Amino acid sequence: MKNVTFINIRLKQLYRELSDIGLFRTIFLIVFLAPFIYALYIKSAVTPYYATGVYFAIVTLIHISRPDKLFLKMNFDNYKFIYGVEYFLLSLPLIICLLFHYQWIALLLMFFALFLLTNLKINIKHYNLNGNIKLHSLNTKLQRCIPDDSFEWKSGSRKYLFYLIPIWLLAMGTSFFIASVPIAILLLGGIQPGVYEKSESLPMVLAFEMKTKKFLFHKIKLQIVLFSVIAIPLILAFVIFHPERWYIPVAEYIILATYQIYLILTKYAFYRPNTKSHAVMTFGTLGALGAIIPVFLPLVWLLGVWFYIKSFKNLNFYLHDFD
Repeated sequence: MKNVTFINIRLKQLYRELSDIGLFRTIFLIVFLAPFIYALYIKSAVTPYYATGVYFAIVTLIHISRPDKLFLKMNFDNYKFIYGVEYFLLSLPLIICLLFHYQWIALLLMFFALFLLTNLKINIKHYNLNGNIKLHSLNTKLQRCIPDDSFEWKSGSRKYLFYLIPIWLLAMGTSFFIASVPIAILLLGGIQPGVYEKSESLPMVLAFEMKTKKFLFHKIKLQIVLFSVIAIPLILAFVIFHPERWYIPVAEYIILATYQIYLILTKYAFYRPNTKSHAVMTFGTLGALGAIIPVFLPLVWLLGVWFYIKSFKNLNFYLHDFD
């Protein structure tokens, strides 16, 4: 009963978040999502396993990056049931398409993958002398190499370091397999931008002492440089073993870099100190879909131009003293 109540609360929260977006953005969201739903419908008939794999990868990224795993485990005995229901509801578009096209094997694979995901223990725990969970921040030498200006990456590394390093090492060690590096770059590029969802405090923005244009390009440059440090060695390893397919990781790198720039512009287009904007999360999800289905990437570029203009106007309110 407690689990059902929690799920009802989740649904009400989702309804409130969609209500906060506003009528214009809701209409825009529906129009923007329509091509993705149509693409999912077509792909689930023609290449059902590819559609299932991509969809499951998105759900996995959501599961890895969700911040409430510890809360659910401490307060609900059957927290895995909550995971299962949430991910089932999230996967309904794919499930409906697979049912419509009678793709029973792909459907069973999706259910099995969701079952494994909800039962997979991916939290890194640290115990004190009494055997209780001890929470603390990581501050390794690797993290200290991250520039102080990129506080988002420093914060994100505390959450994702135990995912980033194994994924990177595994991809580097298995780069002779054609799929390992592209999948790793997708995961590495998809996990880290989650740190841009919450707006920092105003003093952290003012501390740069930059005018708006310089501030935005500084943030974009830091993001691309740090992502390149992770991605380029993997790309080089891929090219060594698959020189005739060099364009695969290069194109993926460009698309993901574009997506990350889009996220930064989205964040500051809706920037309010110390807040987590529903609009940022919504448009960030749309950007992720555009990155995964490249045919819709031009729409992300158009939105990026709009968000650049909007972020420029928005930040001018806070950074006008530095013009």
